Amino acid sequence: MSRLAVLDLGTNTFHLLIVETDSAGHFSVLYKEKRFVKLAEGGIKRIGAAAMQRATSTLMAYRDLLDQYEVKQVKVIGTAALRTASNGPDLMKWAADKTQLDIEIISGQREAALIQKGVFQSLVKPLERYLVMDIGGGSVEFIIAEGDKVLWCQSFPVGAAVLLRKFHQKDPISAKELLGIKAFLNLHLEPLEQALTDWPTQWLVGAAGTFDVIAEQIAISRSSPQTWEVDPTRFAPLFDELKKMSWEERERSPWIPDDRVDMIVVASSLIHYVLETYQIKRFTVSAYALKEGMIAEMLGESPNSLK
Repeated sequence: MSRLAVLDLGTNTFHLLIVETDSAGHFSVLYKEKRFVKLAEGGIKRIGAAAMQRATSTLMAYRDLLDQYEVKQVKVIGTAALRTASNGPDLMKWAADKTQLDIEIISGQREAALIQKGVFQSLVKPLERYLVMDIGGGSVEFIIAEGDKVLWCQSFPVGAAVLLRKFHQKDPISAKELLGIKAFLNLHLEPLEQALTDWPTQWLVGAAGTFDVIAEQIAISRSSPQTWEVDPTRFAPLFDELKKMSWEERERSPWIPDDRVDMIVVASSLIHYVLETYQIKRFTVSAYALKEGMIAEMLGESPNSLK
């Protein structure tokens, strides 16, 4: 038996996943946690003092957990915020000096490939082409794949924290702000539209995060232990409800987690845009994403390694 861990340091959320592996290359989850650090609280160009404090305290806590579980092999991945923040290197140096955690900043392309690798593990022998979507705080990754083969992937700087800061100034969100989001996405997602012309598909697979919250509300069935099937036509009424809600109403809502109150409207606007613009007919939500893709890679990419 050996223990592996992945830390995924996203723009909005820091994730920790600790697993135990056997000689056959399978693993079981020993511990997982997420903390909403919100690195882009003051914008994505520089990590603010409060966000930096949350980041360092979270990394210290994760270091303690790694020691507690006696993990020897650890991968620490930094994504959109750490790619762009001018003081990202300060956090990296602090982490190396104080916690002995070496943060690897990965490109958007590499991030997308790892997400697809994780999602593929959760799908049951996908025979048709599919579009993977992962909504982060700073970026959104899109991947077009067939089976375990990536046909195209790209990271776009249109994450939920970006949209929140640019467009969601009124509560409830205004019609003008929603039109602004749509125009912004029309502009930035042109390469996705071209990719879907070259490799057409009407099957969307959403990777964890906001998609998990959506699935809990409108999923119609489980297609595997890690995936839910969602009727795409059930999303629009849910989004209509969300965009009419004030901050206080979202806070009181029994189905919106406290840590999603701020960004769930803009994250859902992204989902609505993709479902509507690309005429999605099949909608699957996967609980697996980047962390599970990295574990699969650490285990030698065994296609049956994730249970």
